[in-house]
Amino acid sequence: MEILKAGVEQLDPQSVSKIGIGLAGYGQDKKIRKEIEDICLKAFKNRPFVLKSDVQIAIEGALDGQDGIVVIAGTGSIALSLKEGMLQRCGGWGYQLGDEGSAYWIAKKMLNVFLSRS
Repeated sequence: MEILKAGVEQLDPQSVSKIGIGLAGYGQDKKIRKEIEDICLKAFKNRPFVLKSDVQIAIEGALDGQDGIVVIAGTGSIALSLKEGMLQRCGGWGYQLGDEGSAYWIAKKMLNVFLSRS
């Protein structure tokens, strides 16, 4: 939390109206969500902030309210579509339940091919 506080203290209060945070997996676990919110409240003091999942931030930033799809394929993978104001999610459940297209999934497939040729 100290690093977060230090970063926020460097912001010019005259030019920053709101802080936006997008975190992978945010919102799925109520207990963890509350802990994250409490940390942000302490770190940001009286500054207003928006806290959402990374894919929500991505779809809002990329599509600006227009219909479309956002795909995140990094350490994990998730896709979110927006059509006529309705969001639909695909994936984002972690490697144990299926994270096709993620870096983990790609590396595992690569290792399976490599090991099958040994």
